[in-house]
Amino acid sequence: MFFQQMNFISLFIFHFYCSSLFQATKAEVAIGGITNPSTRIGKEQKVAIKLAVERFSTRDSVIFFNATDLNGTDALQGNSITQDLIGWGAKIIIATGTSQQVLVAGTTASGVKTPIISLMPSTFVTGPFTFQISYSDAAFVRCIADFVGLHNWRQIIAIYEDDALGLVLNTNLLLEDALRANGSKLEHCVVFQPQNSLSDWEKIVEVELQQMMQYESTVYVVLHSSEALALSLFKKAKELNMVSPRYVWICGNDITDLINSTLPPAFIANNMQGVVGIKSYIHESAEYQEFISSFQKMFSSDYGKNNENFYNPGVYAVRAYDALHAVSLASNESKMKNASLAEALCFINFEGLSGTIVPKNSSFNNNETKFGDYQIFGVFGGESEILGFWHKDSGFNRDMKNLTWWHYFVENQNATSPAGLRTLRVGIPAKPFWKNFVNVKNSSTINCSADVDNKLVSGFCIDVFYEAVKLLKYNVSYQFVAYTTINNSSCNISTYNDLANLVHSQEVDLVVGDVTILSDRSKNVSFTQPFLTSELVMLVPTSSTHIGWLSLKPFSRNLWICIVCILFCYIVLVWILEKDDGEADEDFHGPIWMQIAASVWILCNSIFLKIDQGVGSYHTKIVLLWWFLLVQVLLSSFTASLSSILVTEKLPLNINNLKVGCNAESFVYDYLKYTLNYKAENLVKINKADEFSKAFGNKTITAAFVELMVLKLGIGIGIGQLDRDPESEKSEESADSAKKIGFF
Repeated sequence: MFFQQMNFISLFIFHFYCSSLFQATKAEVAIGGITNPSTRIGKEQKVAIKLAVERFSTRDSVIFFNATDLNGTDALQGNSITQDLIGWGAKIIIATGTSQQVLVAGTTASGVKTPIISLMPSTFVTGPFTFQISYSDAAFVRCIADFVGLHNWRQIIAIYEDDALGLVLNTNLLLEDALRANGSKLEHCVVFQPQNSLSDWEKIVEVELQQMMQYESTVYVVLHSSEALALSLFKKAKELNMVSPRYVWICGNDITDLINSTLPPAFIANNMQGVVGIKSYIHESAEYQEFISSFQKMFSSDYGKNNENFYNPGVYAVRAYDALHAVSLASNESKMKNASLAEALCFINFEGLSGTIVPKNSSFNNNETKFGDYQIFGVFGGESEILGFWHKDSGFNRDMKNLTWWHYFVENQNATSPAGLRTLRVGIPAKPFWKNFVNVKNSSTINCSADVDNKLVSGFCIDVFYEAVKLLKYNVSYQFVAYTTINNSSCNISTYNDLANLVHSQEVDLVVGDVTILSDRSKNVSFTQPFLTSELVMLVPTSSTHIGWLSLKPFSRNLWICIVCILFCYIVLVWILEKDDGEADEDFHGPIWMQIAASVWILCNSIFLKIDQGVGSYHTKIVLLWWFLLVQVLLSSFTASLSSILVTEKLPLNINNLKVGCNAESFVYDYLKYTLNYKAENLVKINKADEFSKAFGNKTITAAFVELMVLKLGIGIGIGQLDRDPESEKSEESADSAKKIGFF
């Protein structure tokens, strides 16, 4: 009997020891929850957290959970609920709700060093004990920027519903940076205040949409939206015909979750046709399918009687599930390493249902939220169709640029221009200086500006524009708007600089013409790739004298007459002296014409032969001596004068003090005046190409400066004989060799 009692006592002590040892290694954690079941996302998050409690609360890791629902948007609720949960014994809190409520809850929890898990966006400003487990806004905006850049959209308009903390403003700034990196820009932002702070919600939405239609861009990105804003936004947009192939609507997780849950299929089919959704991608797995099945049962049980007919979880619900999973792992980690929950959360890094989970806290670590994958889909009818996927490293998984997705969503596939592009207003010079580049028929009737039928416009630059448009994989509608570039009191457009400023002032979308790319112009507008090289050359009139007559120029006409008379006198004198001399050449005893020919022969040969050769009279020899000296003097003078003429014609002209002409509309006038320092009084503005010939003819100008492309394209300026000054061309090229011709 004694031994039996001793065995019983031993077994009791052993059981007590094992129980104590088990309790020492058993992880227990009390989790408080701040939930917001007034919204669809809040309901899903609450159900997902409850599922996670059941899933991860085991015999070895016990989870006690106590959730308190928010009632409204009062920020002070975050303080009171947090205090109640801490009083209940919560060691960590998972918080949803508005950014103000989460911020207040985090501040209260930090006061007692209780960590709090925030499911707010990654741009939310955290406290010292606030850990963020949310989707990366940086990844979201980068996916948007890549999608925008893929379709070569130059600018977009952002739309979002903000709160008192301006939380989405940070996301908007990230989007602006991402767009800039891809060569696009954010043209305008439309910010809606929360619905409870506005009296006439739908009227405000309508006014904002009407103002959006005044901007150039028709690509709209909805960064953040409540269900109420989404309903009003797309309803009014449809009424204003803004949900059509001419417009692009890109939405994030907020609206994509609503499309798959609370938004009625009839509303989606009628008001959201063609909307593009960018949604965080959840990888299909057996665990995820099990989660969906359990979620549907619990959500139906909790909210099936509240007109909730769609029970599938959204991406925010999956993230909330992973958040509690992270808390469960951190609880075990803290027990094993004898560390606090806050310290244990810093070591959490695992693959959850929604992707890589790494709690982010600025006080304990600098971990950045990992970039996840995104799914791109489009609304077709009342359902969504998957278009592709995006990854931060590999980009899109298919060639979405060649996917005419806007035609995929509309029946009339070829009737309109692609989404994001309205009818472009193309500015052109109505009365250009060189009509070979741009020529507008009936331009004389245009006083300042006027829309021009596309068939009435022609020219080299217009042909280049047409060919560029043909390279696009979609139709582009455009309207030429002709502007007179002549001083006019009713139209302040007198130069190509003024024409370029029309793009900067958004009066036109682009300008096509022989517009030179200059640094000053590039400050306000963006040019295309240049299609012509522009160099400045100087033209001077050349003599029309034939090269055969050039030998007469060294001597004047009177001098030539004098030389001929002297020659005649010498011929007569030689003939008189030789014809009666007995020793003269026998030709002097023949016919008279032979005697004259012999006299000429003697004068010519005297330059090359001996003076006395073929000469009979002594007096003739003296005459030939004087003739020889005269010829040498004339020959030396002729050679020197002719050489001077030939060299002088090739020398560069020094025209700094002479009148020069230039195109009054182009940059040439300012370039000559301010860069090459020509005096303003020596610069003559030419308004028409044919005025060059008149100016040269009446000696108004000595030279003209034109662009080299004019000569290369064979464009005449109405002058018969012109020559390029090579030295001037060389200096101009070295001074500003980067000038090109393009349109913008």
